[in-house]
Amino acid sequence: MVLLARKDEEGNTQALYDHLHGAGRLASGFEDEFADISRTAAVLHDVGKVAQQFQTYLLSDDGHRGDVQHARQGAFVVNDFFESKGEIEEIAKEILELAISKHHGGLPDCIDESGNRAFLLGFTESDKSNEKYAYQEIKRGLNGLALDLQSNFRGSAEDIACFLKKIKSLRLSKDSIYFYLGLLVKLIYSRLVDADRTDAACFETRKQYRPNAVDWQNLISRLDKSMRSFDSSSEINRIRHQINEQCCLAGARETGIYCLSIPTGGGKTLASLNFALHHALKTGKRRIIYVIPYLSITTQTAKTFRDVLGLNSDSDVLLEHYSTAGMQRSADVADNASSEFEDAGEHQRKLAAERWDNPIIVTTMVEFLETVMSARGTKLRKFHNMADSVIIFDEIQSLPRDTINLFNEIVSFLSKITNSTILLCSATQPLLEKPNERICFFRKSLILLLKWKAMKTSFDVQELLLQLKIKAAMN
Repeated sequence: MVLLARKDEEGNTQALYDHLHGAGRLASGFEDEFADISRTAAVLHDVGKVAQQFQTYLLSDDGHRGDVQHARQGAFVVNDFFESKGEIEEIAKEILELAISKHHGGLPDCIDESGNRAFLLGFTESDKSNEKYAYQEIKRGLNGLALDLQSNFRGSAEDIACFLKKIKSLRLSKDSIYFYLGLLVKLIYSRLVDADRTDAACFETRKQYRPNAVDWQNLISRLDKSMRSFDSSSEINRIRHQINEQCCLAGARETGIYCLSIPTGGGKTLASLNFALHHALKTGKRRIIYVIPYLSITTQTAKTFRDVLGLNSDSDVLLEHYSTAGMQRSADVADNASSEFEDAGEHQRKLAAERWDNPIIVTTMVEFLETVMSARGTKLRKFHNMADSVIIFDEIQSLPRDTINLFNEIVSFLSKITNSTILLCSATQPLLEKPNERICFFRKSLILLLKWKAMKTSFDVQELLLQLKIKAAMN
């Protein structure tokens, strides 16, 4: 009998073998880092569907979604078969158990209010012997799925070993190490959730998954063409041109955390886009994420990007993801098309916002922080797509002081662990490396301050001279 993973409304079925291996290929292929542990999570996440009770439920059409539990059993397999040789294997096991058992819903708190380990207490022999999980039956059915458990487990341990080696070299504080481990859990969880849902969508649509491709050189050429059309007769526009040239040159720098300080009126938005495009081309980054603190200027910024890059409103090169994005477009569609078309378009927009797979994304600080700090699968799904990206934070001085240390940790993780370049933009750069200890989320430590001073590089564009020139031009 062929074990099934799902059945659609027309009665078409997907084999469990195909789903597990398809999700495994997707999870391991999203990014180069942590490919093995992501694949392991994906190939084990639905092994609970081996049980006859699930197969009966799937084919009967009588049950309700969630009647037969199938997520926890994959974590049981990890708990039983992943041989522990020390700290590395234990960390890998816990990450896999968390991601697999909670791939539906969201991640739980792993400690209780007293600081005791709460989550992993549920992996006892009595839990495994509970009839509702049919775990013994599932173990017997694993052989037919060709999961190559030991090879996947070895690869998972190697991924964690590389991660621990990397964070050791950063000389992090104890608080920072735990925070990084928490973000790593979310990263693996994100890749699993995205792989699971993407493979399911491919089955439903009968279309093969193809990541959004981007031609950075073409976008650079479009931007150059638009900027050549700007009036260069005024002093302020000549200064803006100089700023853009400096940012183009800065784009050749290596992956890291940078500051861009440009006085008001200096053309910071286009200058940062110029840097991002050249840097993405030079370093092979997969996307550009532009984070704005104020909802009032997100639409304006997105329109500016579309205009200078020659993108129409339907182009999938740029995604707008904020609370009012798509509202005008939905109104236009309602006036000119059927409700069926409107629903399809809205569905695609929501899917794109959930994945962040587009080459350029304009979003808000709220969406960014909710993605990183949320425990929900729908929010975390796109987290892994921040890896290998250029992430620009505009008006960074607006960051609330009581979130500075938390923000520092997040961007450090994204840069040092996920190979993303961070650009902090402002006319008045805040002292991110000197947060007020009394209102910090984490304890301020000398190690953290030294780390940021070492990592953060500024390419101020002749700031004092420009300030004087711009003031003179505007007076």
